[in-house]
Amino acid sequence: MKNTFSLLFYLKKPKNYVAGAMPIYMRITVDGVPKELSTGKQCEPERWNPKTLRLDGKKEDARTINCHLKTIKEKVDQAHTDLFKAGQGITSLSLKNKYLGVEEEAHTLITAIQDHNDKLKALIGKGFT
Repeated sequence: MKNTFSLLFYLKKPKNYVAGAMPIYMRITVDGVPKELSTGKQCEPERWNPKTLRLDGKKEDARTINCHLKTIKEKVDQAHTDLFKAGQGITSLSLKNKYLGVEEEAHTLITAIQDHNDKLKALIGKGFT
């Protein structure tokens, strides 16, 4: 099954914004379902180029941030490739978690029952019958 996958960077205007730098966010979209997260970088709105999704200019700070965004894109692309090679379902959440290094735990009925039984066993003898 083929998934549509896109990644874009944009400036997110915070609440009560007056002036100054705005945080740069990225949006991972798979099959029309978006997941957003911060890149940890900020940019002045007048320096942001919405066509290239990067900072304009040749100054050191612009090159540094643009390089950081390129690295993020490469890591997300690598996470997408890893999920595809492993034969796992590719969703925006699974891609975001793979990029962040968060392992998803498989939830099954047996593990839910075992967890419930363990919690009840711990309560026996402590006023619970």
